[in-house]
Amino acid sequence: MLERWYISPFLDEEECALIEKNTAVFAGAYAANSPEFPGIPDALVQKLVDELTFTGTHDDVDHFIAEMTRFNEAGVTEFAIRLYDKPEESIRLIGETVLPALSKL
Repeated sequence: MLERWYISPFLDEEECALIEKNTAVFAGAYAANSPEFPGIPDALVQKLVDELTFTGTHDDVDHFIAEMTRFNEAGVTEFAIRLYDKPEESIRLIGETVLPALSKL
């Protein structure tokens, strides 16, 4: 998901080059399940999280539902889910909040 064609719609040329130059940093963080990305500005990491994931708190659910609705309107009908911390809580939240909202589409 960090290839230029995938990130260039929301990153500028310099940011794309930095990501490409540091793919090993991202691979290492992923393998270690670490939130640390040495040499990558926090703001850039946050931009990647914001643009490539549905990551947040309970307060973000309505925003994610609206975003998923826009995806649906553009023709996307499936999402893959990977849960990290507290998967049981996440599944419950998705089942009680997200699925009912999306089932109306």
